[in-house]
Amino acid sequence: MARNGEKRNHPTVELTIGLVSVRSGQAEKDEVQAALQASEQAKQGLLAALGKPGIDLEFDQDTPVYFGDPEHPELVIQQWRGREARGRFVDDEFQYVACRRPGTMFC
Repeated sequence: MARNGEKRNHPTVELTIGLVSVRSGQAEKDEVQAALQASEQAKQGLLAALGKPGIDLEFDQDTPVYFGDPEHPELVIQQWRGREARGRFVDDEFQYVACRRPGTMFC
């Protein structure tokens, strides 16, 4: 394998995308194989990291957490200070909606 700064007597390859052209010496077969192997190792590492389901995020009680309501797709569920409420965002502000249980807006 040639190192940076070393001269090689290989054909030149030119790649043009739009108005940009890049000209370089053609890679040797062992360089291509080494790059493919490094790429495969990086891919396997990424798949191992992303293959684990779920993300654990920790919030204190004073941080409201919002997620979609699985029973009512038009609503959002807010978890805040140990309570759960349903509502929607109106002008960037969370607005509670009446709950099915009489006497409370928290479900």
